[in-house]
Amino acid sequence: MRDPASAVGSTVSHHRSERKTVAHPHVGDLELDCDVLSVHGSDLRIVVYTAAPGSEAADKLQLLTVLGTENMASSHELPW
Repeated sequence: MRDPASAVGSTVSHHRSERKTVAHPHVGDLELDCDVLSVHGSDLRIVVYTAAPGSEAADKLQLLTVLGTENMASSHELPW
């Protein structure tokens, strides 16, 4: 994988990586890589979450692209 700090050139003064687990209400836990890019002398930070290609988390994120278009309300929550 390409280093995210290299994508923005020399303005990034600090790059921190770690793995985080995010609990999603529809697909469960997502194990994601978290990259934080910081600019020296600024409060600016860019946070990028990615899933490893072919991982279970990548499959769940792909599923969310479909689920995000569906109404997940149960029948007792519907207004009619």
